[in-house]
Amino acid sequence: MIKNLIRKQIKKTDIVKGLEEEKKELTNKVNQLQIENNNFKSQVNNFLESRETIKIEIADLIRQNKNLNDRVMNFFKSREAVQKEIAQIKTENKALKNKLKSFNNYKTENELLIVENDSLKKYIQLQKFDTDGDFSKLTIIIPYRKTDNSDRQMNEDITLRYLKTVGVQNIIVSEHSDGSNRKFFMDNYAHLFKSFEFIHINANGQLFNKAKAINSAVIQSKTPYITIHDLDCLAKKKNINMALVLLEIGFDVVHPFDKYITEIVDKEKFRKSYDFKSGILPEVRTKADGGIVFFNKCSFISMGMANEYFSGWGGEDNEMVIRADICRLKRYRIDDTLYHLYHHRPKKRIKNNWDQIEKTLQYSNKLHCQNDVNKWPWVIEAKKSIIGTLNNF
Repeated sequence: MIKNLIRKQIKKTDIVKGLEEEKKELTNKVNQLQIENNNFKSQVNNFLESRETIKIEIADLIRQNKNLNDRVMNFFKSREAVQKEIAQIKTENKALKNKLKSFNNYKTENELLIVENDSLKKYIQLQKFDTDGDFSKLTIIIPYRKTDNSDRQMNEDITLRYLKTVGVQNIIVSEHSDGSNRKFFMDNYAHLFKSFEFIHINANGQLFNKAKAINSAVIQSKTPYITIHDLDCLAKKKNINMALVLLEIGFDVVHPFDKYITEIVDKEKFRKSYDFKSGILPEVRTKADGGIVFFNKCSFISMGMANEYFSGWGGEDNEMVIRADICRLKRYRIDDTLYHLYHHRPKKRIKNNWDQIEKTLQYSNKLHCQNDVNKWPWVIEAKKSIIGTLNNF
């Protein structure tokens, strides 16, 4: 009882009141601190969340930056490629301009030759060529490679026997192949001519190199005039006589036809009498430069002979004529047709051959051309061989 009274009196004193007030204040401060602590925790959590977001954004920025770098690098690579392409186009354009210039030079010189040829034609057409030419001065050169085509085999026989009737004395058959057919030709045709030779050049599995066959025969020939003669082509005897006379009076190159070709299809009928009105088709216009072409041998060597950088089929005859014109050889076309013994003719053109024609068109003049061809190994060999035969010319 007394204790309770004492407690009540103590509570009423100022000390107790002060302590109670202080307790309240402390309680309020604790509550405030708790609130602040909760707020701080929230801020920390927000900061952590923001930091993760920033990390993600930074990673995205890094990826975007890498993509941008890749795009920039690709752009520069593309720009470099475009610049190279532009440079290549400029180079090709310059080369084409040079080719066009060379072609125009050739065309102009060729036009002058045509004018000169026309004036000579008017004079020559007034002359008569009834007498035989001097066949002792001529060697017929036949480039050859055997095929399994029976038509071609018949053509060989017709051509060689026809040349005998014309009066040809000297024949060289020049074969470029892996195996030799010398025995067949010598057994069947050597007795027909005063001089019949057979040359074999090993092809070692390579395509037919007509130029190599021709040049080998030219080097071996001993006459001042030669004829490059395909085994499926024929010319009238009067045109052969005329070609020989034209070579004698100073022409360097003579075609016994003027780009016309007539196909002989009934060969059995034709071979009975060698009548050029028998078994033929109407003549057709072509741009033939080969088949049968007569040359002054020295002139042929001076222009570089046949171009052995050709192989297979296509363009070799055209290139020779272009080079002959560049070298300003006197060239004449007899106003008549070339007769062709018909056979199937697959045209496997070789790209390299057309590149060689374009190279020839780059020669700006005769001197430019001859400076180049004089370095060709077959020309060097031919010039050595011709020294020994000049006395016979």
